[in-house]
Amino acid sequence: MGKFSYSEYRVPRSMSLFVKKIWTLDNLESSSLVLDRFALPNGCFNIAIIRGSGLEITHMESMIHLSPGTYFCGQMTEALGIEIRPNSRATMLQLFPWTPIYFTGLGMDSYADRFCRADGILPDLSVDTNPSNGELCRSIAANWGSLAKSGRPAMDLQHSTSLIMESCGDITIKAVSAEVGCSARYLQKLFKKGLGLTPKKFADIIRLRSIVDKIASSGEGRSDFTGLAIANSFYDQAHFTNAFHAMFKTTPKQFDSKTYFLSYIR
Repeated sequence: MGKFSYSEYRVPRSMSLFVKKIWTLDNLESSSLVLDRFALPNGCFNIAIIRGSGLEITHMESMIHLSPGTYFCGQMTEALGIEIRPNSRATMLQLFPWTPIYFTGLGMDSYADRFCRADGILPDLSVDTNPSNGELCRSIAANWGSLAKSGRPAMDLQHSTSLIMESCGDITIKAVSAEVGCSARYLQKLFKKGLGLTPKKFADIIRLRSIVDKIASSGEGRSDFTGLAIANSFYDQAHFTNAFHAMFKTTPKQFDSKTYFLSYIR
């Protein structure tokens, strides 16, 4: 009898403009239920391909059942709980923040913190419901590039979100606007439509997630939360702890990386 496994797959250069990585929650060969696991906001969208009995998601005090099929996962602003049923697998395409705006005119503000059938949002980006990672990559590389619709909004969103990600969220929105060559008002509208978030909220997610990844990978700041708060532009430890808890539903001191699906591909 198989065991549950979590794995990540680095995508080839031919699809790296739109897809950051593929990650898999594989319980397909196991008869055991996987409980008490969590995922954190990271500023990315996901397409989830569900097989088997499905997943139960706990998010914002609601229970959501993802039955077999393909789902579009909007921007998450809070941690979510994941229960993986026996004989089930979830293959996740992690999309960069700018990916949807290249493929749809729909506003992402309607999809933040939501899970929806993918064919209603990205109907042209069809994917096989039972692919290997290699087959998935070949299909995306062959088809997605020709479907992308470029233009100033898409390029501006890619530029501005990249600046925020590269700075680990420690950049002012004024500085982002100046670098992109646009007004703060234009940036606000662009983020609401393209991400479903304000620029500040996106920067907060990137900043806090960057801190989590540092704690998980190296233990940085684990014994000095005041120093960690100040180093990451929080006013003090209380400000940092409150922001951390609001998004991740735990405190920095109580955070246990073993219960979270955290990336090892940067």
